[in-house]
Amino acid sequence: MSLILKDEKPVREPHPAGVHDAVCYCIADIGTHHEQTPWGAKDTRQVVVAWELPKLRIEIEKDGKKLDLPRAYSQTYTLNFGSLAKIRQHLELWRGTEFTKEELQGFDIKAVLGACCQLQLVHKTSETTGKKSARIATIIPWEAGRKKIKAENEHQWFSLDEGNDIPANIPKWIREKIENSQEWVAMGQAAGMNNADEPTKEVDEVPWPDEEEVDNMPF
Repeated sequence: MSLILKDEKPVREPHPAGVHDAVCYCIADIGTHHEQTPWGAKDTRQVVVAWELPKLRIEIEKDGKKLDLPRAYSQTYTLNFGSLAKIRQHLELWRGTEFTKEELQGFDIKAVLGACCQLQLVHKTSETTGKKSARIATIIPWEAGRKKIKAENEHQWFSLDEGNDIPANIPKWIREKIENSQEWVAMGQAAGMNNADEPTKEVDEVPWPDEEEVDNMPF
């Protein structure tokens, strides 16, 4: 009997459809990328937002130990705050209210780190690949008075505007996106021209909010 080797990645089932408790534990600026869209090619600045879904568990092995961890769900957004931008629509659903004119002049997305919500996921099948995946149908605000959940993973935060020191806990696939961005490539070219490394800034640790200091608005 023959033994055939194939270069195949393991198939992971999509997140179950339905409403899931979630807490945001990762926000990463992955920079500007050139992409083809149905409306033509364009350069877009993007950000990854990731949530833990604590009631959905996954078992992994690390350093010889089996770990029981929450599954994570991530969404890549265009960093745009226009009225049709998906990130604005999702944040307003999450807040349960629209942004004011003053907030639209500049909202610090870092405020979302550690905020709770519920994600309603639905299954969609790709017309090109036939692959089924889970997509966000809506984001439901965290119920007022309900005890907030805390992420089991460390908070992960990165902004290219704060320097080029990518935290060690940023997942590999996000790191690769950052390093392929136009900003990162430009920084590398500038460093080569100057023949010197520029000092990097440390990313501030984001503390958990105290229950007493958090009102019904998540951010």
